[in-house]
Amino acid sequence: MKRINDQIKENKIYPVYFLYGEEEYLVLQAKDKLKKHLIGDENTMNYHYFQGNKIEEAEVVELMKTLPFFASVRLIVLDHTDVTKWGKDLFLTTLNQLPDTTCVIILEDTLDKRSKLFKLAQSVGFVGEFNRQAEESLTIWIKRLIGMEGKMISDAGVAELLNRVGTDMFMIKHEVEKLICFAWDKQKITEYEVKELVSDQASNQIFEMITAMANQQKEQALSLYYDLLSLKQSSLGILALIVRQYNILLQVKELKEKASNAEIAKKVGIPIFTVKKYIAQSNKYTMDLLRGMIKKCGETEEAIKTGGLDQIIGVELLIVEFSSANS
Repeated sequence: MKRINDQIKENKIYPVYFLYGEEEYLVLQAKDKLKKHLIGDENTMNYHYFQGNKIEEAEVVELMKTLPFFASVRLIVLDHTDVTKWGKDLFLTTLNQLPDTTCVIILEDTLDKRSKLFKLAQSVGFVGEFNRQAEESLTIWIKRLIGMEGKMISDAGVAELLNRVGTDMFMIKHEVEKLICFAWDKQKITEYEVKELVSDQASNQIFEMITAMANQQKEQALSLYYDLLSLKQSSLGILALIVRQYNILLQVKELKEKASNAEIAKKVGIPIFTVKKYIAQSNKYTMDLLRGMIKKCGETEEAIKTGGLDQIIGVELLIVEFSSANS
């Protein structure tokens, strides 16, 4: 983000920007900053936004060649359009020969560094990767957000917020706004306010549910499952979160003997303060058992989607089975 901020400050804008990564909040922040600098908020005549994969290459190419209307720049944004599939030689050639009056911003989740598009974007434009932020960076960001409203938050409050919400910046910002709104009469937000106002996210309840299953506490695990259902979580959504947790445990178990906690957190994509909890939980399973559980989840999902099994009952049966599994 700093490099894009510097480019804007110095007015040294590239003709092509390829912005990608798992932290969507930062990707969109970068896009919005570039858009505001290039055309402002009102210039809709010279702003073209495409989303999804139903894109006509010829239409985009024609716009890339067209001069702006009573302005200095025409901006084209391709938002998760799977451009590497439809952007063939005509698109790449035009991208390589853009007029000075056109800027193209491409947003994707991932980037194939072997693709022609990546190599072209590297040579004529700017490629920016935005990954999940480390705990230290998020702590500074949270304190700055709250400080902008004339308030403070304790270190324990930040730790509790990250523990409940995770590292997704959209979710963090939403909860920070809620804290500021509801704690309007307090200058300092503490761990107490966070516990009172910030709900545990589904992934945290899934962690507790898997802990109960690992401890063979079937009734507790089922109770947490029913709680999630009452919060309008779908059974298939819960199953996906269960799979995600088991995949995290599998990765942590593989890494724990050869990597530091900080390295594990970075590679697996979890907050560093949760690594010890994941290591402790992974110790309750063998690698083969974890792989078998993930496979069983896949079989259950297939049975549900093909109509062979009711989804609520299917996940319930998994929980009962996993609560009886031994390492």
